[in-house]
Amino acid sequence: MTALLPDAGPGPAAELAPMVEMWFRILAEHVPDDRDRCHACSGSRSAPWPCQVRVLAERARAWHAIGVHSRARTLRGPCGLSCALTVREREFLQVAADGYGDMQIALRLGVPERTVRTALRRIARTIGVADRDALLVLALRAGVIV
Repeated sequence: MTALLPDAGPGPAAELAPMVEMWFRILAEHVPDDRDRCHACSGSRSAPWPCQVRVLAERARAWHAIGVHSRARTLRGPCGLSCALTVREREFLQVAADGYGDMQIALRLGVPERTVRTALRRIARTIGVADRDALLVLALRAGVIV
């Protein structure tokens, strides 16, 4: 896999690393306890689940993942081939990066499973990567998804 993905050096993903680390720390700490209250906020106040801190972290992460504007971003492959991505394709990539399979992505986003599978395969074929893992790694490195 390393042959497919040469070291791209610092880029958008490297610039976002501190922010992404903070989002994941917040998301990991602010989880529900046995009384359906936020575990991290329970010491200072009795915050119902989900607490406002977690909601803001999830919104910030989703906002960045989809992009500030609805314009397409371009994903460049290891051989220099590129593919302009629609907002919907970036949603498919983001949910796939969160660990969901094609069926779960389809259910979550309200589209047919075949649409998800076709879109991800088309992107991978267009930029010249062999599998889904390589596609997701490239998308993460390019800052298209977080």
